[in-house]
Amino acid sequence: MALRKRTPNKPTSGNITPKKKTTSKLTTKKKARHLLTTKKISALPPKPNVTKRTNPGGLRVVSREGSVVTVEPTNTAGRRLLSRTQAAETAPTTSRAIDILGGEKILGTKLRSQADVIEAIREGFPDAALDSLLTHLNLSKAQLAKITGIPLRTLMRKLGQEQRLNPSQSDRIYRVALISALAEQILGSVNASSEWLSTPHLALGQVIPLDLLDTEAGTEEVRNLLYRINMSGYS
Repeated sequence: MALRKRTPNKPTSGNITPKKKTTSKLTTKKKARHLLTTKKISALPPKPNVTKRTNPGGLRVVSREGSVVTVEPTNTAGRRLLSRTQAAETAPTTSRAIDILGGEKILGTKLRSQADVIEAIREGFPDAALDSLLTHLNLSKAQLAKITGIPLRTLMRKLGQEQRLNPSQSDRIYRVALISALAEQILGSVNASSEWLSTPHLALGQVIPLDLLDTEAGTEEVRNLLYRINMSGYS
């Protein structure tokens, strides 16, 4: 007698309860944190592309007059920067000052170095150098007499005559020409230099720079102010 293989009864859908799909709390928290972080990052405004303009180290802004900003050294680094600036500008400024006084045509010789200038001052400039300076600065004879410290009568007598100035008078007009040349170099043009030299400035106690050029101390004050303007990095 053949035996039939007994097959188990197939479970019906009503006999089995389907398992619920569960999500771990840790996974849920991570997703929430990720969403929150993403929203925060996207909500941040973009950083503006701003280029900061700063002055060299060791300098402090002391005054602003229009587009001219004046700085002064506050530490050793600033003083070294001032010294390097002065040294770098000596040669071109000297050359320009000689041109203002008439150059080789008026002075009668080519001044190639500071030593040549010193020797020419000791010998005395030709009086025609006064005419050149007067024309360049566009001043009256009375103004030039006051600035150079040369008496007006002496100035009038020397103008137009083939005479030489004495060493003291030559030194004074060279000093004025040198400051005018420095102002041109730093401020960028003859017109800007003339305007600046004829305008009262806060850093000078509301005094006109030209009025300070009759003394060495006043000239040094004007020169230092021009160097501080140059170091400020503004134009």
